[in-house]
Amino acid sequence: MTAHRTNWPNYQEGDFIIRSYVFRSGETLPELKLHYRTLGTAKRNSEGKIINGVLLLQGNTGTSANWLRPSLADELFGPGQPLDATQYFMIIQDAIGRGGSSKPSDGSRGTFRITATVTWSNPAIG
Repeated sequence: MTAHRTNWPNYQEGDFIIRSYVFRSGETLPELKLHYRTLGTAKRNSEGKIINGVLLLQGNTGTSANWLRPSLADELFGPGQPLDATQYFMIIQDAIGRGGSSKPSDGSRGTFRITATVTWSNPAIG
């Protein structure tokens, strides 16, 4: 695999830690780590709220690196593109269990189970 471009405006990586995370099932993790990458610069209104933020999630199980493949990223984040990184602040997280986010191999073997439920509705069709 070729290296991903990292010279996007204000490119950063980090981890967001949630303590005592409770899954819908009631199971808990003492600590849930969500790894993320950001592109661009957050612009804030007079109240301090970010007004140009875009949260990009994985369609299923993947990492934020998937969004940075040149065949996709250049078409999305480049100058004049739909999510121009000079205009928007993108937050792209690794799915739970993938990449730098918490996963069973981090020490919760045997007790770490992910069950996803997706609910979709379209008010136009009921």
